[in-house]
Amino acid sequence: MVFGPYDTTYGQGHHTAQFKLMVDNNSGSDVVGSLDVVTGYGGNVLATRQVRRSDFTSANQWQTFTLQFDNPCFGLVEARVWWAGNANMRLKAGVRPAICAIWSLIAYGLQRVRCPSGND
Repeated sequence: MVFGPYDTTYGQGHHTAQFKLMVDNNSGSDVVGSLDVVTGYGGNVLATRQVRRSDFTSANQWQTFTLQFDNPCFGLVEARVWWAGNANMRLKAGVRPAICAIWSLIAYGLQRVRCPSGND
């Protein structure tokens, strides 16, 4: 699982979380991960969805997945990616597009990769 950024600047109301993901193979319909947005360190799930290989239009290309959520409070907002362990997947995730953290999720574990701009 990759999680963060524990952002307190999101007030009450409707927001969008963006997740940029890449998968090595988009053939098949197996679940490769799940996305969610939570508050209360995971105690309150605001939005969630499963991601399947077939959700990707092509392999080895960044694709943006979005989750719409309503924040009922001014608490910490956390975006999370749960990896199913059955695909080589990379992600560039954040509730705000300006947040840049690229992670490589491979069969042998989790590896952080520098952002192309170097602003990670």
